[in-house]
Amino acid sequence: MPLGLMSGVSNEEGRYLLREGDGILFYSDGLVEAHNPHREMFGSPRLQRLITEHDEGRSLGDVLLEELYSFTGEGWEQEDDITLLTLRSSAARLSTIEEKWGLDPQL
Repeated sequence: MPLGLMSGVSNEEGRYLLREGDGILFYSDGLVEAHNPHREMFGSPRLQRLITEHDEGRSLGDVLLEELYSFTGEGWEQEDDITLLTLRSSAARLSTIEEKWGLDPQL
């Protein structure tokens, strides 16, 4: 069951097959809505830039948290929860999954 949904708001549902090496990031709004001492928000554009620039040498979660703490500065009072979940796909059993769900391997 999804969390944090508001009544009266429509949500799009979809399905996407992650290929080997693909990743996905789930995060709560506390990340992008965190403020620095000047009351500027961390923001989605900053998050998108960090994801785009991320190299595989370090964990994406570690990079994002380090950037967040650098952005917010000393003495930061957290206003909301900050939740990060990253998933990375492996090649194991990909054909089995495609067959089970009737997915086109070319997608």
